[in-house]
Amino acid sequence: MTKKIDSINDDKKDEIVDKSVELKTDEKSDDLSAADLTRQNQEYLAGWQRAKADYINLKRETDEMISKLRQIVRGELFVEFLPYWQNLVTAIKHIPQDLLEADWVQGFIHTQRQIEDWLDKNGVKKMKTVGEKFDYNKHEAVETVWDEKVAVDEIVAEKSAGYEYDGQVIIHPRVVVNTLPAHQDENKNNQVNK
Repeated sequence: MTKKIDSINDDKKDEIVDKSVELKTDEKSDDLSAADLTRQNQEYLAGWQRAKADYINLKRETDEMISKLRQIVRGELFVEFLPYWQNLVTAIKHIPQDLLEADWVQGFIHTQRQIEDWLDKNGVKKMKTVGEKFDYNKHEAVETVWDEKVAVDEIVAEKSAGYEYDGQVIIHPRVVVNTLPAHQDENKNNQVNK
């Protein structure tokens, strides 16, 4: 019985080998000339090159989008953080002179310097205000004064600091602006109308 099974198995093995040796050929492929094959290869190459270029462009665009999203997220983080920072700076400014040498006060001052360095390293810049011309796009006027020794619309004091990140104002500084008194402003308008 085992001889019979072995002979059946041998026959099947020969069948499998015969079938695997047979190659299926396409009648059309025999008719292709060298020029047709070259043209077809060039088409495949051009398609591959287009696909590769599309992939490279997509990767570049994706990297740019990720970079912009990181900038936006960082900007939002700074907007949330800076009010706390301003409170720390204000608190340190109000420490009495006789306590400035205390270790715990020195710890706060050191922390202030570390945060200033971190903000600067990450592109957050404190805006210069005093002595600058008032710009309603950048500054928030919280008070006006008149001083004839100072130019009109010049910022004379800062109530709270403003910050820029990535060329954008993220916190507007609150400032005091030198403006003409109301009665002088009316006289100036009347002179212009004449």
